[in-house]
Amino acid sequence: MPETHDRHNGMLVSVASVNREIQSKRAEHDGVTILGGEPFDQAGPVAELVSRLKRFDLNLAIYSGKTLEDLIARHDPCVDYILAHIDLLIDGPFEKSLTSGAGEYRGSSNQRFHGQAGSS
Repeated sequence: MPETHDRHNGMLVSVASVNREIQSKRAEHDGVTILGGEPFDQAGPVAELVSRLKRFDLNLAIYSGKTLEDLIARHDPCVDYILAHIDLLIDGPFEKSLTSGAGEYRGSSNQRFHGQAGSS
């Protein structure tokens, strides 16, 4: 987990609850971005959420501090499922020294875009 997030802060929320909240706003949005902490540290619940959201044809993006190569090397079925079903992965750790020129959707210039993440 990044040093910017306290692992002991926050609250546990079920995947069903998150899904209900997203679906209640469905008319307002055509996609969901998953970020905060490290989504792949909770690969099982995130895979379940991705599965539920894709049933509604939502566009899905995930920000991860891990690289795509590191995620693939895990050989984790949940990670593999997520990568195969999201539309965009923005990977790589945030580097404060690389914020200049990062662009609109990246925190630092070392972060990379992977469309159809599982096929990269």
